[in-house]
Amino acid sequence: MNLKEEILNKRLSHPEWDLFTLIRWIYLKTCTIFTYDWRYFYCNDFQKKEIYDLTLDISYITVTDIICSTWARLFVDALRFLNIDARIISDVPPHCYVLFDLYGETIKADATKGYDLSRVKIGCSTNGFKTLHFSKDFSQKLDLSDEIIGYKQMLYTDYAIKRLKLDFLGDGYTKNQNFSEFTNIDYEQINFKIELLQTLINNTQKVKKFHDTDFYLSYLGRNLMTNQERYEILIQTYWRIEPYPDIVNFLAVRDCAQKDIYILKCVDGKYLLERATNEDIDYYVTNYNGKYEHLLLQYKKK
Repeated sequence: MNLKEEILNKRLSHPEWDLFTLIRWIYLKTCTIFTYDWRYFYCNDFQKKEIYDLTLDISYITVTDIICSTWARLFVDALRFLNIDARIISDVPPHCYVLFDLYGETIKADATKGYDLSRVKIGCSTNGFKTLHFSKDFSQKLDLSDEIIGYKQMLYTDYAIKRLKLDFLGDGYTKNQNFSEFTNIDYEQINFKIELLQTLINNTQKVKKFHDTDFYLSYLGRNLMTNQERYEILIQTYWRIEPYPDIVNFLAVRDCAQKDIYILKCVDGKYLLERATNEDIDYYVTNYNGKYEHLLLQYKKK
């Protein structure tokens, strides 16, 4: 992919856009192109350095799984192509982000720490494109630019879900409540919502890779389920680095009487949420490492 050429074409086709809107478009574009490289969490120090040091040419992008350092270098290159002075700032090591000055504002761009690489793919507002000093004018400019670009369709996805959340959850939406001793669990309702998550995840083409799909699953679960329902659900991650990197998530209901276990796995290049077979469970428990000592064994179908 040639991002430099796309920037030039966008500038020529939209001469009415100011630099702020064009830079915002570049930020959103990179969030749709790239996915966070989950391998960085699990690999050895040599592999971490290799991933961290990866540098891409904005005229010839061949890798789309990256972390903060690669994104920051590429975004700086894109801004310098527009003659915008930009610099990379180190946060809590090894994280980094980009600062640049425009129209009297110092703007921070950080597509990874606030999950914007995933949030943008589902149409949410962004967390990592902001001014260092609160400005109502900046917020209004950001909203206007997103409308001009076509990214914001009346409401961002997260704003629309917030409006529906209380109605959807009803009386079950209660903060900071301990549900560990509840016995009147509506498992039929839980299974209905899991099937809803499955439908939403499996029928979008905007979210395909593991890290984005995992974020979408978590985001939908937080917003469509009550605290009590979320307490009843276990999501467990398993991974392996050799002979090749791979990762998988299992979703299971806490009650051992429940027989449905779901797996987040890649099918034809897209991660889907599907019911796990006995073979799935046996294979991953045998060959993959997990943080929780393979607790899924207690949920195996008999």
